Amino acid sequence: MSQQTNPWARADAGASTPQYFDGQVLAAADLALGQEARDAELARMRVLLHGWGVVAGLIPGVSGGRLLITPGYGVLPGGGELYLPEPMDLTLPTGAELAAHCGAQANSCELPSAATSAGGQDATAQFPSVWLAVGSTRQAAAPRSAPATGCTHPGNTARPTRWCHGVALYLLCELPDNHAGQDPSCEQLGPYLCGPELQPVPLPDPVPGPDVLVLGQLTPARGESDAVVAYGGRRPLLPNHVLQAWLRSCICPLTTKQPTVMDWTRLMERLVELGFDQPLERKRLAALFSLYTTESEERLSAVIMLLRAGITGPALFLDTDQGQLATITHLSAARITQVVADLQRIRAAVGF
Repeated sequence: MSQQTNPWARADAGASTPQYFDGQVLAAADLALGQEARDAELARMRVLLHGWGVVAGLIPGVSGGRLLITPGYGVLPGGGELYLPEPMDLTLPTGAELAAHCGAQANSCELPSAATSAGGQDATAQFPSVWLAVGSTRQAAAPRSAPATGCTHPGNTARPTRWCHGVALYLLCELPDNHAGQDPSCEQLGPYLCGPELQPVPLPDPVPGPDVLVLGQLTPARGESDAVVAYGGRRPLLPNHVLQAWLRSCICPLTTKQPTVMDWTRLMERLVELGFDQPLERKRLAALFSLYTTESEERLSAVIMLLRAGITGPALFLDTDQGQLATITHLSAARITQVVADLQRIRAAVGF
């Protein structure tokens, strides 16, 4: 081998695969090592080359008191495959069951009762909404006779020979942190795609948090209103065939700077620029400004709660059901109605 092809240095790649020879005595660990190495290789390829999220399907819905999830495919944050070949058809949890699962959200140490409260509101209004999430699971199966250990009878020992893989549904009381973050901006991504000298893409850190995919947020039935599923918090991972069809069928202004969608931070900046923060105007828009404040350090502001639910700006706020907004922010229906009125009043002036 020439000097040009001799390695200058070596580093451990963190992988180990089996190597066999004729007459070798094999243990179960030797055979399992090859499968584990291939599984780890595929997981790295999925998450580093393609990303993670819901690829297709896995759409939750409510019908006739049942919670339905369509077949689908996704890539877990850790790179594992999540495949649901058949729909899941489950009994819809009640508000009381969700309250017992997550704890009451009212300012009380007791769960709200099903009776109407003194204020005239159904106590189910205090029951929480939950995030629907799925993850992979497996169970040992197909036991067969195995060598006895110690002095036990040879016919009394059996060990599983198969893993049966499945999909588990979780009811999460809070949106996982790995689903609450925002994607990089166009300015941050630009150096990797455009310019005379493209910048190298750094290796991303492993995704922290639970190895699950959030499918949506379930709000239980309240009074005459049916249970509702919203898709906030869901992280899509568009498959290549969708992207290719989009490029073939659409005239896409890829080189034109797109208008920035106004988020909550930019909205406040515009309000200050236009003088809406002056005492008289601020009083007229008190409901809107209250989204940014909190009554105590222990309580999150409504804007933070909206961001965690995927409602990143005023336009999305106006497009979201007001009952869902009340659930997310823990504000009264009257306050939500006033915020909507404030946003509609300033929409033309602010421009969102």
